[in-house]
Amino acid sequence: MDTLSENIEKEVGSDHWLAASFMISLLFLIICFVLIPAALGFILPDLSVLAKMPEEVKVFISVIPHQLIMLGSVLMIAFVIKGGPSVAERLKLVNWKFFYIPLVIGIELPLLPALAAVIIIFNFLLSSYGISGEAPLLQTIIKQSSMTSFIIIAFGAVVIAPIVEEIIFRRIIFSFLNRYMSVGSAIFITAVFFAGVHQTLTHLPALFLLGVVLQILFIYCRSLYPCILLHSLHNFISMAVLFIIKTCDLPIMR
Repeated sequence: MDTLSENIEKEVGSDHWLAASFMISLLFLIICFVLIPAALGFILPDLSVLAKMPEEVKVFISVIPHQLIMLGSVLMIAFVIKGGPSVAERLKLVNWKFFYIPLVIGIELPLLPALAAVIIIFNFLLSSYGISGEAPLLQTIIKQSSMTSFIIIAFGAVVIAPIVEEIIFRRIIFSFLNRYMSVGSAIFITAVFFAGVHQTLTHLPALFLLGVVLQILFIYCRSLYPCILLHSLHNFISMAVLFIIKTCDLPIMR
């Protein structure tokens, strides 16, 4: 952990924007992934107007706006609070290298089957204890969605989510937590947050491990670019697999 500590000391700095961004990010995560789903679950049966909305509109509303609002809020804070590094430096959208492309591919090739194995083993353990883990909500939506809806979901997963989530988790939440605890503890808590907001019990350990890998990559490269690339590539492959399963009507999605 010594090398990690040395690298992260250069990352954290003393910008006032980081504390503000952390609070805003935490607030939006609670609103988007706790309060809004709870509220919708309570009032949705009474909102007949939502039932009449086209499927594509409902999918767009559920996938895109909250991510753009979170990103916009963080960018606004980074621009408004004066002094210190540039916005790009604050967000760690720096140090681009073409080497990141083969690096990310080299990480994803062994990572993908490893995470798949973790999911299989964890689901086996859940079933052995009589716990019936539901299929991820995204998989259920894709199974029932039109091709237009699938494209909206794929765009959100491959383009928007990697940018937003890497800025929120890898840069802001981790860097803020690391001011008050060790690197290892900050990595652990950030990965727990990252896995938890996806609200998928069956994929929880795999998402946690993905969060750890992404965080270590951020620390070593001192840049979000490789993290965004890896996250995007991972989601692209996942969406491609779901597309094949959907179009071929394979039993795994029934």
